[in-house]
Amino acid sequence: MSNIILGSDGIAIRQGIYEESKNKMTDLGRFIDFQDGRRFRYCKCNSSAGITQGHIAAAAALHGDADTVTQTGMTVTISGGHIGAKVIKVLLDASVAAHLFDGGLLTIEDSTGAGYCYRIKKNKAGGASVAAPCELTLYDPIVVALAAATVLSLTKNKYQDVVVAPVDEKSTLVGVPLIAITEEYYFWAQTRGLAAVMGDTAQNPAAGDLVSIGTTTPGSCRTGEGTVYQPYGVCIQPASGASKYCTIDLLLE
Repeated sequence: MSNIILGSDGIAIRQGIYEESKNKMTDLGRFIDFQDGRRFRYCKCNSSAGITQGHIAAAAALHGDADTVTQTGMTVTISGGHIGAKVIKVLLDASVAAHLFDGGLLTIEDSTGAGYCYRIKKNKAGGASVAAPCELTLYDPIVVALAAATVLSLTKNKYQDVVVAPVDEKSTLVGVPLIAITEEYYFWAQTRGLAAVMGDTAQNPAAGDLVSIGTTTPGSCRTGEGTVYQPYGVCIQPASGASKYCTIDLLLE
């Protein structure tokens, strides 16, 4: 039987921090806090590979077909993107799958409506053409009407399809699982407080060092690289050698 824990809003969740689940047990990104300062966020592992315990995970890479797309031909009449609308249709570089951007973000990058962003409740398949656009349902209504000149991007929920953080770090770091995670399974990733994290094969951190992503071993930690890689914690207990686990005070949020 699954452990029952309480989320930050008091809702019971039937999945403990040492469990993974094939089925989604709560909303992605929901967090739980413990009295010792640890925080965990609910995530889904990507479909191509799992994540080893104590290796930091990162958000999925940007979707190339939904990045910086000018809405040529998508007039307000066609897009439905008038002020107050919560259901709109957008043009992308190619068709995308339904629900790919559920819980993600619509960002208006340029021209009409620039600077506004909206949380996506769900999306339908489509987007390859004006005749077959991608329909988005938003949580909040459009503030500035969209037009053919609008340039927009869609970003996945950062807790969806997370991967082992690559050594060249191109996305946001999400957290550290306490157990080995199977591809496409749901799990809790630790974002704050003391955690075991694999040390890199190079520049294993010393006590008191800021740490950033390893440059040799994906998902590992090493002495911080300043502005080159984002720091995500402080080494409390160094490992006994390279490629062994350190105790890191996570500072991801």
